[in-house]
Amino acid sequence: PLYYSWDGKCFWFGSELKAIRPFQTWQLDLDTQSVGEFLQYGYIAAPRTIYEQVRKLPPGHQLLVTNGRGPSLDCYWNLTDVIGSPFTGNDEDLELELEDLLANAFSYRMVSDVPVGVFLSGGVDSSLVAAILAKHHAQTIHTFTIGFGESSHDESLWARKVASHLGTEHTEYILG
Repeated sequence: PLYYSWDGKCFWFGSELKAIRPFQTWQLDLDTQSVGEFLQYGYIAAPRTIYEQVRKLPPGHQLLVTNGRGPSLDCYWNLTDVIGSPFTGNDEDLELELEDLLANAFSYRMVSDVPVGVFLSGGVDSSLVAAILAKHHAQTIHTFTIGFGESSHDESLWARKVASHLGTEHTEYILG
C-alpha cells in the first residue's frame, strides 16, 4: 500500500505507516470509524487508515500531487469497466448465476485420472467448494481435514459436520 498525508503545506508518503509517524508537525489522531472497522472486519479498507490525517491509496487509483495544491485521486481501473454493467437481477437469480459459475469452474478442475480431494477446514470457503462439488459432481467427493490436539486451534469438529452433511468420504488427521 501507499500511505500519504497532506497538511496544507507538506506532503508525506511511504509504504508503511511508520514512515509517516516520525514527522512531528502534527498530532496523529485515531480515526474511530477505522478502529470500529478493524475490530469488525480485521482490516481497514482504503482510503482510510487508523489515523485521521493519513490516507491509503485505493486499488486501481493513482495519486496526483501538484505544486501548491493537495493530492487528488484518479481512478485508472475499475472492475465494472472490464466486466460491463453490474448484475441487475434479484437475489435468487444472482445466487443461481454464482452457483453456475462456481460449478463450471470446479468441474473444469475435476478432470483427472485419479480421485480428487478437497481440503476441508470447516470454514466458509472450503465448505462452499465441497458443497458445490457434492451437488454437481457425479463421483463421491473425498474430503480431508487436519485437526489439532489443542482445542483452541482445532476446527476439525466443523469440518466433520460439513463432511457428514454432504456425505463425502472424509479423512481426518489430528496433530499433537
